[in-house]
Amino acid sequence: RLDNNYLKKLPEDFFSNFPNLSILSLSDNLLESIPENVELIEKSLFSLNIEKNHILQLPSKFGSLSNLKSLKVSQNYFSILPTALKNLLKLQEFSLDWFKYTKPTHPVLLAGSEGMQVLMQLFSLLESIEDVGETRCCLKQFLDFFSERGVHDINTLLPRKKTYLHLAAIN
Repeated sequence: RLDNNYLKKLPEDFFSNFPNLSILSLSDNLLESIPENVELIEKSLFSLNIEKNHILQLPSKFGSLSNLKSLKVSQNYFSILPTALKNLLKLQEFSLDWFKYTKPTHPVLLAGSEGMQVLMQLFSLLESIEDVGETRCCLKQFLDFFSERGVHDINTLLPRKKTYLHLAAIN
């Protein structure tokens, strides 16, 4: 566990130093990125928690973490999901704060049978985006897909309730 350590950056060779790492928790830090070579631990990693950081982009290589059962990425700054996340078929737990902005809202933490149904819907969305040659899902696409009537008007929120994610979706 490397939680609450004010970490701003991980060394680029971080994952090569821990080839058998099975659980990694980096929550409550100041990280802006995750090293791209995360696939070096694709066979061993079962749980990854990077909540409550300043991460601007999730590596597309996250999709190679085929044994991942728990992925927690909420409370970060990214406004794009890599479509490769659809490959994480063993996930049993997934947190993403984007769900709290949908209408109706979904839990931030997806778990259990109901959560897995929502997760499969997310994988379906990512697959459909990938089918048209795109490799990223933006927040607006996500909100439109998961909101009633297929359209989410982010501008209807009061200015003081808009978060970083709201502003990213508008731009």
